[in-house]
Amino acid sequence: MNIIVDRFNKIKSNINNNTVNIIAVSKTFPIEHIMPLINAGHDHFGENKVQEAESKWLEEKNKNKNIKLHMVGKLQSNKAKKAIELFDYVHSLDNQKLAETLSKFEEIKKKNIKNLIKLIITSKKQKQ
Repeated sequence: MNIIVDRFNKIKSNINNNTVNIIAVSKTFPIEHIMPLINAGHDHFGENKVQEAESKWLEEKNKNKNIKLHMVGKLQSNKAKKAIELFDYVHSLDNQKLAETLSKFEEIKKKNIKNLIKLIITSKKQKQ
């Protein structure tokens, strides 16, 4: 069996909750490296760059409708349109402009993605 699949199964066996989704962050790895995990039935993957995700996942997502792609890196507003096309989750929603831009493209594409809002809390002392 493939070492990636072995590691994944070991992690999965330590989780006693069937409602937990493990996100395999596959940034920098080619799709060939990830295929054993896809073939084993895993379907949640994370990427941190829109361009890399597009070149790696576009074809595979068209073939396998179960794959859920997570944007885990910083997302710039100018990449929002492409992000809506590719991703099912955005983990790095961190400002109102990005939220409005994503919402606009969701409406145009008639696609709803799940957004996780990133809050950065600082104390007054840290701001000085």
